[in-house]
Amino acid sequence: METCHPGVTPEQVKENCSFDLNISRVTGETPKPTYRELYVLREIVDPERLFLPDSLPEYPAGIKEIVEA
Repeated sequence: METCHPGVTPEQVKENCSFDLNISRVTGETPKPTYRELYVLREIVDPERLFLPDSLPEYPAGIKEIVEA
């Protein structure tokens, strides 16, 4: 494991694993996804919201114009 999501410590992740997770190389937080990555997840990978929550934050206006074009 190299990074943790914001708000989660490496120790919390290790405690919730069913195996001995090596957390010695954790360098910080996982970067936030880019708008491109969010678009792919929302519009291509899971447009029916089978895995993502039904209510997601709106794209900012400039990004929304690109997405809806």
